[in-house]
Amino acid sequence: MANTYDVGDVVRVQAAFDNASSVAVDPGVVTFKIKTPAGQTTTYVYGTDAAVVKTGTGRYYVDYLTTMEGRHEVRYAGTVSNIAAGESHFFVGESMFN
Repeated sequence: MANTYDVGDVVRVQAAFDNASSVAVDPGVVTFKIKTPAGQTTTYVYGTDAAVVKTGTGRYYVDYLTTMEGRHEVRYAGTVSNIAAGESHFFVGESMFN
């Protein structure tokens, strides 16, 4: 089951990249994409966007400030070397103050 947050919460979107032996590896390029319920997609690239933080080999995150109610789609991908990807989603609940 996906997590539910409130408008104004900061959601930590995380990515972990491991090789076939379950050893942490760094891809050549790491990207995160977050799509809002309105269909707007924001892309974050490690090394280009300060929003992408590396915490160790193969471990990255983006702290995303929620501003809209509804289902948010998330995709992270590693390309060039150590290619991998993953997708998930989270919900932002309706505010009682709108």
